[in-house]
Amino acid sequence: MAAYAPGISVIPDRNVQSPVAELGRLQPGDMVFFETDTETGIDHSGIYLGLDSSRQHRFISSRGEPDGPNMGDIGRHSTLDGPGPFTRGFRTARRL
Repeated sequence: MAAYAPGISVIPDRNVQSPVAELGRLQPGDMVFFETDTETGIDHSGIYLGLDSSRQHRFISSRGEPDGPNMGDIGRHSTLDGPGPFTRGFRTARRL
């Protein structure tokens, strides 16, 4: 999906953490993609929600810790900027 789904690339995949300056390109509903483990390649996806009340870029995804879709910070921070593995692992975004 990150590379070949219909739509347009909003933030290109450079195989490194995406610069915070590029987050301004995102719109709610964009797909966001992550590399969250030690193996190379995209292994997690979510949907961008927009800025939260703290002005952080928030997304929703499904993961094992909370057993279902989650936009809270149970298990890991659900932000593209700030602390946590999703910030470090954010690679690319696509608008479908």
